Amino acid sequence: MSELFFQPLRYVVLAALFLFLYRVVRALDEDLGRAEREGAVAALVVEEAAPGLPPGHVFLVRSGAVVGRSAPSTVVVPDPQAEDQHLRLVLRGTGFWVEDLGSKAGSFLNGRRLEAPAPLADGDRIRLGATVLRFVSPACGETWS
Repeated sequence: MSELFFQPLRYVVLAALFLFLYRVVRALDEDLGRAEREGAVAALVVEEAAPGLPPGHVFLVRSGAVVGRSAPSTVVVPDPQAEDQHLRLVLRGTGFWVEDLGSKAGSFLNGRRLEAPAPLADGDRIRLGATVLRFVSPACGETWS
């Protein structure tokens, strides 16, 4: 067959591919936007802490929550080894990530120092100073009051 027959067919296939990709990206964007608007809630459960914070205490967190020693933080842990604003939890896609905010002592995820933002899984242990918090994912099905 001639090249003239296949040229328009290529454009039709290419246009269909772009339309498909556009719809996929748009659907993902809508889902992610809905999750952010609804404010996915996770929890941080105190496992080990400085005096004044009992083990088992639960902090409910949303995307953007800052954990640190002072009141500007969303989650305040009275740990003298923690920075005023030590680390942040951010919702990216369908899951939470943790990032150190430049603390001197560092933040640790499951015993490893955070060098860059890292994804969180249900049950992960986050340490800042002497405080250890267990992450409970919103996808695990637990309900918090």
